[in-house]
Amino acid sequence: MMKTALERDVAPDSGDSGDRGAGRTESAGPVAPVREWEISPGGEAAVVVPLSGAGEERERGRPPDGVQVQRWAGVALLIVALPLLFWKAGPENSPVIAPALFLPFHTAVEVFAVVVAAMIFAAGWHAYELNNRRSGALTILACAFLAVASFDLIHLLSYHGMPDFVTPNSPHKAIVFWLAARLLAAAALLVYVALPKGLEMGPRTRLGWLIGSLLLVAAVGYVGVHHVHWIPATFVPGQGLTPFKIGAEAVVVALHLATLAVLFLRRRAMSGPGLPGLMLAVGLMAAAELFFMVYAEVSDTANALGHLYKIIAYLFLYQAIFLTTLRAPFMELIEARRKLLDRERSHRELQLDLEHRSTRDFLTDLPNRQLLRDRLQHAIVRAERDRGRLAVLFIDLDRFKNVNDTLGHDTGDCLLQRVAWRINSAVRASDTVARVGGDEFVVVLEDADDAGEGGDAAAVARKVLAALATPVVVEGRELPVSASIGIARFPQDAYDAATLLRKAETAMHRVKESGSGSFGYYYSGMNAHTNARLYMEVQLKRAVAREEFVLRYQPKVEARDGRVVGAEALIRWREPRQGRLVSPGEFIPLLEESGLIIPVSEWVVAEVLSVLRRWRELGIGVPLAVNVSAKQFQQEGAFHQLRQALRDSAAEGRMLQLEVTESLIIADPERAIRALQAVREMGVTTALDDFGTGYSSLTYLKRLPIDVLKLDGSFVRGLPDDPEDAAIARTVIGLGQALDMRVVAERVETEEQADFLREEGCDELQGYLFSRPLALDRFEQLLAKPGGQ
Repeated sequence: MMKTALERDVAPDSGDSGDRGAGRTESAGPVAPVREWEISPGGEAAVVVPLSGAGEERERGRPPDGVQVQRWAGVALLIVALPLLFWKAGPENSPVIAPALFLPFHTAVEVFAVVVAAMIFAAGWHAYELNNRRSGALTILACAFLAVASFDLIHLLSYHGMPDFVTPNSPHKAIVFWLAARLLAAAALLVYVALPKGLEMGPRTRLGWLIGSLLLVAAVGYVGVHHVHWIPATFVPGQGLTPFKIGAEAVVVALHLATLAVLFLRRRAMSGPGLPGLMLAVGLMAAAELFFMVYAEVSDTANALGHLYKIIAYLFLYQAIFLTTLRAPFMELIEARRKLLDRERSHRELQLDLEHRSTRDFLTDLPNRQLLRDRLQHAIVRAERDRGRLAVLFIDLDRFKNVNDTLGHDTGDCLLQRVAWRINSAVRASDTVARVGGDEFVVVLEDADDAGEGGDAAAVARKVLAALATPVVVEGRELPVSASIGIARFPQDAYDAATLLRKAETAMHRVKESGSGSFGYYYSGMNAHTNARLYMEVQLKRAVAREEFVLRYQPKVEARDGRVVGAEALIRWREPRQGRLVSPGEFIPLLEESGLIIPVSEWVVAEVLSVLRRWRELGIGVPLAVNVSAKQFQQEGAFHQLRQALRDSAAEGRMLQLEVTESLIIADPERAIRALQAVREMGVTTALDDFGTGYSSLTYLKRLPIDVLKLDGSFVRGLPDDPEDAAIARTVIGLGQALDMRVVAERVETEEQADFLREEGCDELQGYLFSRPLALDRFEQLLAKPGGQ
């Protein structure tokens, strides 16, 4: 088997089969290298969901193979009918069947005809329920064939040689009912093909046609039985058929030919699986009537051929009605069920995928911070129960930022995936490897002794450093990798998951300060990093008091025409010593931890409302979005303060948009739903930021009063070439459309990304392609441009 690119980069000792040399493990979760440059031919398995192709669609529209064979047989019968008619036209070619033989033949054929006509009635009558009342023409045909079945039955009972039916039987009496059945069938078929296919018929009208057909049978039956002499003679023994009878048969033939003509003209409107069979049935009926016009004796072979053609025509007619009324709706039901199952499977797979992503890092497929905390807490509980020990390794890559800055984020992502695989190869199956930040990884070692430099934690740390010592090859470029590792132990250093992680991180920072590429244990006197953080916290408190924070505004543009339709207010810290603008990534986490985020967030909202009030006076109708921290969102009375701030500023609530993260919602979903509902009642819109990066849950998303979904920039970066990013972007956009939410894509940096998102239906775009975050005056200048572009 060919090895993947990841496998080729493993350090020489990564295949060690010792206690801590296992490769990928279930507990650590598989590292899923899903980019094209990481997958060799045949190197990865794929899950394929079978979808119906065009060939299968055509199969569902075709009748069964047996029906096709029968239709070819019907065509052959039509072809041989003409030479048979020419042959029978000669007096010398009119052999007569013995009456003793013809009577049982005639009885069997007519019984069969009555049964098939009754089946046609049953199929057409019950089509009313299947076709939702849009089967009026079929109801008329069904009622007519109920009368046809009745006439054929009376014809059989009135046939010469059968016991007398009420009055003495005679050929004339039998032929009268025969002609009534043939004329009614022909007229009903012409009406059926001429009426609109979707003709509606109410229950009362439907009952009226049924009663009318029965009354017709009663009236004709009365005349034919008791007053048959009222009807001109149809057959004279020794002479044959009368002109009246031949003329009546000619009328039937004309009606059938007219039906064929209408069928041809309306073939598109009446298209369906039963159309060929219906045309064959009408053609065979016409051929049968021609045979009934040329016989001289009742038991003539021409009469027998006519009867055979008639019952074959009945069979084709029933088959056409069956395919139209029963099989076609049944196949539609099967197709609808298949589509429903496909849709349910797709939704289920989407939900499973999003739930998987809620506990997995999107880039490496390792456990994320949420799953790490769960596993670490469970490991602590087991260690307490069994009087065991465990260790936490906090791993941070050295100078990783330089890779992103110089080679780009794609190269950085590739490097992180290779590093994740190497770290995972250095631990046991029972240990957990997680990615908790950009270039930060955590390893949880269960049943680890605390023998210091000679213990299990130190051995794994050395193995990880050795695995990372070999340069990683990315796109033909060798990238040297090193890491700093901090180790904290249970129960020596902490008794809970959060403190263990924090102390392992503190140890990592101490290692980084003293020299990269090594590892070290946490100890109680380790405070250099803590002091530095305390110093920055003091500086931030002064920054709050001195209002050293400023806002920058990044435009959001309409995807269709590039018009500016909004902006996001982004906070920056103007550091007084150097006068530089500090990125929020450097101070927001400390603001969150120290609680300073509350006054800073209140200041941001006040500034934004002030800007909105000013814009309202200037006639600028552009909404502004601000990020809301979890602590501010969870603070008691926060929404009362927001409501009061809206009143005091006289700003319109609909022009303010609050952006909340998925982590904020997943922490307490029910509280979040109530809070977001309160925000909506103020007229303020809400957006779900960084959607799909680690906490997505469709269970709560459908209940959240969210107006906007923000597609995280990590899924935009690989567009349009990366198939996974493209699939995720389509899914998020489709999900937003299905939930009636606007979708905003972040970090759009190329025209190709913008074109892809625009074609997929994304509503708004935001990123450096359109503008970097601007000072207020420059943003207002941008708005003042013609068209706001």
